[in-house]
Amino acid sequence: MLAVLALGTFAVGTDGFVLAGLLPAIAADLDVPVAVAGQLVTLFAVTYAISAPVVAVVTARWNRRAVLLGAQLVFAAGMLAQAMGESMTVVAVGRAVAAVGASAYAPTASSVASALAPPERRGRALATVLGGLTLATVLGVPLGVLLSGWGSWRTTLLVVTALGVVAALGTVVVPPVRLPVADPRSRLTVLRRPGVLTTLLTTMMTMAGAFTVYTYLSELLSPVAAGGTLGVLLFVYGAAGVAGNTAAGRLTDRHGARAVVVVALASLSVLLLAWPAARLHLVAATALLLLWGALGWMFSAPQMHRLIETVPDAAPVALGWSSSATYAGTALGSLLGGVVLDVAGAAWLGPVGAAACALALGLVVLPRRRAARAAQSSPAASLASASRT
Repeated sequence: MLAVLALGTFAVGTDGFVLAGLLPAIAADLDVPVAVAGQLVTLFAVTYAISAPVVAVVTARWNRRAVLLGAQLVFAAGMLAQAMGESMTVVAVGRAVAAVGASAYAPTASSVASALAPPERRGRALATVLGGLTLATVLGVPLGVLLSGWGSWRTTLLVVTALGVVAALGTVVVPPVRLPVADPRSRLTVLRRPGVLTTLLTTMMTMAGAFTVYTYLSELLSPVAAGGTLGVLLFVYGAAGVAGNTAAGRLTDRHGARAVVVVALASLSVLLLAWPAARLHLVAATALLLLWGALGWMFSAPQMHRLIETVPDAAPVALGWSSSATYAGTALGSLLGGVVLDVAGAAWLGPVGAAACALALGLVVLPRRRAARAAQSSPAASLASASRT
């Protein structure tokens, strides 16, 4: 069953990630600048972030299997419109429709996986479902780039459309799960619970940092890679991401989610700073993509686990907000990256992305330190210290 959910996230993830390798071809075909074509990523992400909580309310009382099926069919319809579109407007509309389907699918898949897994294996269950996203970077993205070379970027999107249809058919094996229903007011109330907004903001800033760079990876690597070489480099990044995501699930169950998140964010903050130099040398770029994939993809599963630990009684609602935060960050990153590309050039994408990840790290580390200092200065702590002396 988890494999079916992973297949669905693979389809969604392939669409989300594959544009990084297709932007030059899309821009040329639709006669727009690369930075403008990159805003298709922004559009998808903004639509996803807005529609996720709305779709969650509308489908709250639906059987989860029905939600998964409908979501994939809407996603496939949007993908077909993108593949057949002859203008930027039609492609953009198709992208928005696909985003609505994706916004219903991904949080539902995560909620079902979390609900069906025992607590001690929840981290691995989430990592399995999220593994569809990382597998999309391993197979979907580089194969998409290769397909666009053999046919066109439209060929790639048609293949993604077919994946969505297959994922829809696969939902028949998912148990007819019903999760607790939260009314719209309680969905907003979750945001006022301690730690929730900080966790969501951490997710948003991390994705902003990553997608400032990833969206325009073809431009960033243009000094050393294009075509087939770019596909190989994306495969390296994705393969490392699968390893990192798999390790993250086990490390989260063993050492706790916060520790894994801190390692991932600290690594991202340092690694993205190296892009101005690494982009000029193929070996350095390959090594950096390997490390970025392995350590960066350690973030998602433990971050979701942190959110579930924060509000265990409202996990489906919280995961819906997490998806919105993820794609709000993706939108911010792709928009910011487009501005950086136009104003300062590709070399500055890495440092700007690193700054966003460093802010995310601060959101994880600083509240814990303030809480520790407050505990030490509390009357109870003072009495305990006096009793020891």
